Amino acid sequence: MNQLAFALERAFNQKSYHKDVGLPASFDRPKVGMKLAYSNHACMRRLSKPGRLPQYELIEVTLRGDQVYRWVVRFPWGQTDLVLVLNPTGAVITNYINARNDKHVTLRKGKYAEPNMEAK
Repeated sequence: MNQLAFALERAFNQKSYHKDVGLPASFDRPKVGMKLAYSNHACMRRLSKPGRLPQYELIEVTLRGDQVYRWVVRFPWGQTDLVLVLNPTGAVITNYINARNDKHVTLRKGKYAEPNMEAK
């Protein structure tokens, strides 16, 4: 993990997990159909904004202790994918378009916790 991730982990017992590194065995997931509300930042992005969360792929979860702080989800949107960063109340913090074939070869895996390493 990088220095910022270590600082947040110490200050808030915060850890981020990515699907390509490993997700914890148990945590709350976003509910399909949950109502979404968009932050001013997300509204300024000038992207389409679904009112409810459709079927999605969970990309990332950030936990503070054992409570979800935020999720990153993506789902097909036209010819691309729409990515939402949202919190458990359904507030969308930011949103962006991602190419459907993006394989994230630039993913910085050191930014994320590894759930199987926590017991060590």
